[in-house]
Amino acid sequence: MTPVYNEISKTIKDNGGRIYFSVVGESCDLGCNAFHMLDLYVFFGNSPLKSINTDGIDSNILESKRSGYVEFTGSLIGLLENNDTFAINSFPGERGVLTVITVTNGHRLFIQEGDSKAVLHLSKENSFGMQQAPFFQDYQSNLTTQYLESLLNDGSCDLPDFATVSRAHEIFI
Repeated sequence: MTPVYNEISKTIKDNGGRIYFSVVGESCDLGCNAFHMLDLYVFFGNSPLKSINTDGIDSNILESKRSGYVEFTGSLIGLLENNDTFAINSFPGERGVLTVITVTNGHRLFIQEGDSKAVLHLSKENSFGMQQAPFFQDYQSNLTTQYLESLLNDGSCDLPDFATVSRAHEIFI
């Protein structure tokens, strides 16, 4: 439901459909936010999640901002059924911005979420010169209104189906 991510998905499909996906941040609540990144990765790859390797998770357990929960840092490495790969990394330290990196045939995209929102796009068409555009992600409260209206009016919405999401979440858990 984020226009920039829909554009990136189209770029991936228009250019061969294979991707490498990486997320990098500092203390970015990996236990919670990895679910969102996995959903985005499955959306981009248009393939079910096959496996996740958690050997890179740090042994230090952190307090969550939510009472009764914990967080962790480290790295998750994974694979889709079509053999596309991903890495999700949360380094320990002060909370920083989240960078989403997507590489596909002829395109390198860097999405900076958080305080300094931007999309950097390097493409073969532009001799891999950098193009910058703003990144906008609507508030969840507005998105909820949009998909509920779409469900009520059209019987569908832009969210992934339950079977796809639940399989990825089960593998992660």
